[in-house]
Amino acid sequence: MSKVTSQTNVLSNNELGCLVQNLRPEWQKGELNSFTHLPGGYSNRNYRFAYQQEEFVLRVPGAAEANFKVEDNWLSKWATRFAPEVIAFDTEQGALITRFISLPLLAERCISADELAEFLKYFHNSFELDIPYPRSYLNERIATWLEDANPNTELMKLFHALPKADKELRVCHNDLNPWNILIDTQSPESWRVLDWEMAGLNNPLFDLVCLHEGVANRISLEDLIELYFCGVKDDKNANRKPEAVEVRETVCLFWFREYAWAINQIHLGNNIEAIRTQAEEFERRLLTTIV
Repeated sequence: MSKVTSQTNVLSNNELGCLVQNLRPEWQKGELNSFTHLPGGYSNRNYRFAYQQEEFVLRVPGAAEANFKVEDNWLSKWATRFAPEVIAFDTEQGALITRFISLPLLAERCISADELAEFLKYFHNSFELDIPYPRSYLNERIATWLEDANPNTELMKLFHALPKADKELRVCHNDLNPWNILIDTQSPESWRVLDWEMAGLNNPLFDLVCLHEGVANRISLEDLIELYFCGVKDDKNANRKPEAVEVRETVCLFWFREYAWAINQIHLGNNIEAIRTQAEEFERRLLTTIV
């Protein structure tokens, strides 16, 4: 379990230097410089810094619970094609140093639906099928977050009525939003992916829904699904175009993940405005579904 840390706390360069030295004792503190906070993290905080003219990112864990040993396997063994290079990782507390990747975020660029679908297909087909990857346990995580935070009773009933992912399981990132993807203009096959805390076997449709949430203002979910599932002839991809009911259920599960995570963060003391807004928005969507 990681230590609960409020996002409003500001760490000094001296404190950040001490954290880096805890992970890499051989690095001279006097040579650590240019600590810059990277925006975007709601629970973890990320700082870009330099050491001997090379750039790195320090992750300071916040109000969250994660299996960091499993995350280390994704970063260092299973997903090296996509993940940033790990320099040091405290798999007990979650503090992490990775090499900085100088690429723009997907959230900062206007990418076509075709390119997004191409990347998603490449991503899901890139993992060897004979490795016993861990499941994501997404439903179980959501249930725990909901129960810990004492949510709306009607929402609990709706959540438990949703089917669990038990078919078409592939390696999924499960938090594949535009702020976790670094893009290379040459090819979607060169894109990189951050934040592997929730990765595991799941229905790949969940990754489509998750990514679509960040581009919904210009790309329809229907178009993204059509491009992803049509014309796939690679035998490694056992996917088939989902029925409308499966899409609705997956969207609802994604809404639950966003809502449950947010109210659990608030329950743990990470009560920043962005997280309160997220909880309110997805609660509204879910209650509308019940009605």
